[in-house]
Amino acid sequence: MKNSRLNSIPLNIILSASFFSFLVSCSDVELNPEQSERYISFGTPGLEFEGTRASLVDGFGAEDGKVSEFRVWGYCVPNRVGTNEDDQASASADWDTKSGHVKPDVFSGITVRYDNGGMTYSPAKEWVTHSSDVSASYDYKYGFIAVANDNGSGFAMNSGAGIPELSFTMPFQKTDDYNTALDRTAVPDALLASRFDQTRRMGKVNLNFEHILTGIRFRAVNSSGMLLTVRKVTLSGRFYRSGKFRFQTTKMTRNVESLETDYYSGTFTIFDGTQDIPDNQSQIIGKDLSNDSDLGNVLLLLPNPNGVPPVGEDLDPAVFSLGSNKIITIEYTLTDGSGNAVNYSGSTGKFSLRYVPQPNTLHTANLTFTGDRVIVLFEADNNTNWENGSDNNIEIN
Repeated sequence: MKNSRLNSIPLNIILSASFFSFLVSCSDVELNPEQSERYISFGTPGLEFEGTRASLVDGFGAEDGKVSEFRVWGYCVPNRVGTNEDDQASASADWDTKSGHVKPDVFSGITVRYDNGGMTYSPAKEWVTHSSDVSASYDYKYGFIAVANDNGSGFAMNSGAGIPELSFTMPFQKTDDYNTALDRTAVPDALLASRFDQTRRMGKVNLNFEHILTGIRFRAVNSSGMLLTVRKVTLSGRFYRSGKFRFQTTKMTRNVESLETDYYSGTFTIFDGTQDIPDNQSQIIGKDLSNDSDLGNVLLLLPNPNGVPPVGEDLDPAVFSLGSNKIITIEYTLTDGSGNAVNYSGSTGKFSLRYVPQPNTLHTANLTFTGDRVIVLFEADNNTNWENGSDNNIEIN
């Protein structure tokens, strides 16, 4: 390499989003046919789409890369208001009516496993039945909340009677050091599902899981007229560490702990190696080019659904969407037709989102290399078919 210089990378970013989701139905507990109606069972896991999603979850099953189990809490008979006594008469009430007094009387974090094509758990649990009015028991209304793929420690449910509230914590310690190395592969692609007002007459409990985090990946677009070699891409900042999911109604609400209260700081290395991109071509950074379904190197972050665009940091206190002090740093090499190579490195400086990234979404940041400058552009991932995609043309400054 003949010479090297440092260049600031000007920032010009546009953001839009696409959403992906999948449906999960479940299967029978291993029961004799004459027993199965008495016991709660789950349908067989299934997805609305096919194909792998790299390290991200694409389905339930026993194969490598699949999710083989989930944990579930089940609720039916609430307490009488102000007491610890069962209120059997309110077992048929809608979830929105009784949620403030429920307790996990059906399941309390029991593990349901994928086994031989179906979902099994032990011991089998009977539907709640009131001996004095068996017929009415068929109309008791249940609530089910399930989590999966959190490494067994990300989610925690509150105990006792009251509105169910799940907490989720990212696998990083609280720190103020922005130089702390953060491993993006340590973040689990955690899943969450809920179903309310299920009755025994409906049969199997079908759960629709969704990803609770938002995904960010990068694409290198070579418009330099030379051979581009991407050497390193990082994202640093202070990020949200924990959030809560509250089930007061059938529509879940979620919040994150303030960046002033609970956070982690450091630098995620998105890519560190050599990836060559010929002129007038583009590649997803970290993608296995022999695998069309590989998503590349995806970073998962906990989003703040209450972020305030366009410039949340102008508020007091600031309300960021993904975190504060966010900086993208890029190192790359350009090689001309004569073999002369020049190294470049630069940073976006601190940037702010003009869009609130949602959970269950994937964003791609296009890094367009034009020579000694890089333009950063976020776009919707329509081509990954995580749902229908979107193009909101929302700017980031």
